[in-house]
Amino acid sequence: MLSKTIAGSSNIPFISARNRLLGWGALIAAIYAGFLFLFPLFPSIDQSKTVLDVEMMLKDGRKWFALFYIFGLLTTFFAYWRMMKIVHAFSKEEPEAANGLRFWVLGIGIVCALLLIGLYPITALDVVLYVVRARLWALYGGSPMLALPAHFPQDPFIRFAGEYKNQPSPYGPLWELIAQIPIRLGITGIGSGTIAMKIISLISYVCTAVLLGWHSQQQSPRYEVSNLTALTFFAVNPLVLLQTIGNGHNDMVMMAFMTLGLIWWQRGKWAKSAFALTLATLIKVTGFILIPLFGMAVLAASPNWRTRFTRGFIVAAIFIVTTLIAFRLTGPLPAALEGTKTALFGRLGYSPRMPCASL
Repeated sequence: MLSKTIAGSSNIPFISARNRLLGWGALIAAIYAGFLFLFPLFPSIDQSKTVLDVEMMLKDGRKWFALFYIFGLLTTFFAYWRMMKIVHAFSKEEPEAANGLRFWVLGIGIVCALLLIGLYPITALDVVLYVVRARLWALYGGSPMLALPAHFPQDPFIRFAGEYKNQPSPYGPLWELIAQIPIRLGITGIGSGTIAMKIISLISYVCTAVLLGWHSQQQSPRYEVSNLTALTFFAVNPLVLLQTIGNGHNDMVMMAFMTLGLIWWQRGKWAKSAFALTLATLIKVTGFILIPLFGMAVLAASPNWRTRFTRGFIVAAIFIVTTLIAFRLTGPLPAALEGTKTALFGRLGYSPRMPCASL
């Protein structure tokens, strides 16, 4: 049986590898639970007069908790490294048996992600701004690609706009359309809205993990990188979990479309790949980095110049038409492109200490 498989010369049985993974995963989950206890989303976000960061939240006499936070981060990365070593060794020795560990690794990742849903976004507050902009569109008709948060001082949560109060959305139109879904469904509170945005990231996280673990084609003849290794590298990575679930970054949605596009490219579905990569760019403009690289790959894989011209034209048409349609859904052109231009050439930082009075 699979649970009794012995991993060749390294003598690592499947059940032992699984239990070791569960042990390290439990340690990571316990640390995230500690973070959640120290920095809960509720009631912190409802009681604060402005957005907070980790330093501000520890000024209530709990400064010594900073040591736990730093030690916790170091420990999670150490546990993650140990898990990578386990799956790497087991994949090389018993590649078929290693496939059975994928469900366990994904389960560990999902448990950690669910814990981080309730974490206050202590090191990046973009997710709160997602809610603010989505509210302005859903409740007042102000498209994020055009409207400035400063134009809606009557909104009770406008104080969370920070330094972006006089800027249109720096994100892509597809993201702003997706962010509308929970708000249009009635999830309009700043806390509940933040949870909703994190759930969108969680769904994208699970989709990306499944794509990597079950659908990617790892071309490593000696299993230097297996599907299990790729899945583990992503699914229990503290950087991924803390930033995309804990802080709720919409980069996870972008990465899901990127991963889908690359997997379609592996299967020779270059037109579908072009569409998926375009959608990634329409979440965040930084996704555009893959478009020219993908275009060159399509041209290089074409057998002759006629095919190169045809495929190049189709890829360009997919990108241009999809982009124009998406931006047009958020407002008239070219005005709807203003936020993207700002994100590319003049994007501001975001300070939680922006005084409410200035809004």
